[in-house]
Amino acid sequence: MSERPEGAETVGIRRKKGKKGNIIALKWRISQAPVLVHADPDAQFHLETDTLNYTYGAVLSQKQTDGHHHPISFMSKSMNPAEWNYGIPNKEALAIVKGLQNWCHWLK
Repeated sequence: MSERPEGAETVGIRRKKGKKGNIIALKWRISQAPVLVHADPDAQFHLETDTLNYTYGAVLSQKQTDGHHHPISFMSKSMNPAEWNYGIPNKEALAIVKGLQNWCHWLK
């Protein structure tokens, strides 16, 4: 892991040293873990999903040699108007199904 650059002294992404410090901190944070990794077809995959009122999303990840799960791919999508009327359990199931469909080539 690289050292934090000068001007990136932040807590989270909160600003401490003005706009330039924010940009430096943001660039540094984006380049740090978790970053996307290449999929290992022989390793076990981990699918996480989440749903809001009008959108759903998923993250496909795998455990790496450091013992942590690192993302392989992300997806998010807006629901169509018919899906807006689904109950919460059905919206959660929709996110799972769409995630499985999106990455079926990895999960077979």
